[in-house]
Amino acid sequence: MSGSTKPPVGIKVFIIIAVVVVFIVGGRYLSSGPARVQTATLALLDAAGRGDLADITRQIEAGAKVDGIIPGAGNETEVSPPLLAAASAGKAEAVSMLLRHGAKADVRSGTKETALMLAARSGNAPTLRALIDAGGIGVDETDADGRTALMHAAASGWGEGVRMLVAAGAAVNAKDVVGRTPLSHAVSQANGIEAATVLIAAWCDVNLADAQGVTPLMHASDSGAIASVFALLNAGADASIVDQQGRLASDWAASREGTDADLIRTALAQAQ
Repeated sequence: MSGSTKPPVGIKVFIIIAVVVVFIVGGRYLSSGPARVQTATLALLDAAGRGDLADITRQIEAGAKVDGIIPGAGNETEVSPPLLAAASAGKAEAVSMLLRHGAKADVRSGTKETALMLAARSGNAPTLRALIDAGGIGVDETDADGRTALMHAAASGWGEGVRMLVAAGAAVNAKDVVGRTPLSHAVSQANGIEAATVLIAAWCDVNLADAQGVTPLMHASDSGAIASVFALLNAGADASIVDQQGRLASDWAASREGTDADLIRTALAQAQ
């Protein structure tokens, strides 16, 4: 037909070659570019939280970034570091594997928590030991609230974790942003006696008050932690100290009910 023209053979060949190149380049991008790295890194995050060593190995071999940093075109995408997931879940072998593959021990969460802090409240001693031994971050580093790994362990009532961190040189009289010490965190929990006992044995200051003048004895009295109250009194806690509002430890215990509360008030009255 007079109204139609066929493209020259050379142009046809060029178009075919161009299409082939697009498929090849595109395929390589999808198979080895940012998309694949992101998929593998997200899968690694999941595997780390489950402690699946075989899957961790597969994802690292597939190009996953062990620190959760995915390079892109002129920028980077960050996912939660897999090491934090493993530490939080108490997966010691996963933690060790990630560290061996180059994961940085000093990575932090959005609230500035380190893997050591997450392990400190996991209740899993091998996980905490792996991170203590790995080094790479100070044992007294703080999160966004000024809490150290020792405070996290103490607040969880985990005596063994507290003992491990104290042995590693953690400061027993450190204070968070509101002035609370590891001991105050421990005795604020009903199950904090084991952690409190370890801290007292490490010669922490049993009368060190927070920013509001609240002492560990007041925190223990408020929480109704009778074992901690008696441990503090036996360690020399001063029941006559008042906080910034003029309240004694006995005043902090005043609103509680039950036999334990009565015993606490009696012990505090005798100690004043």
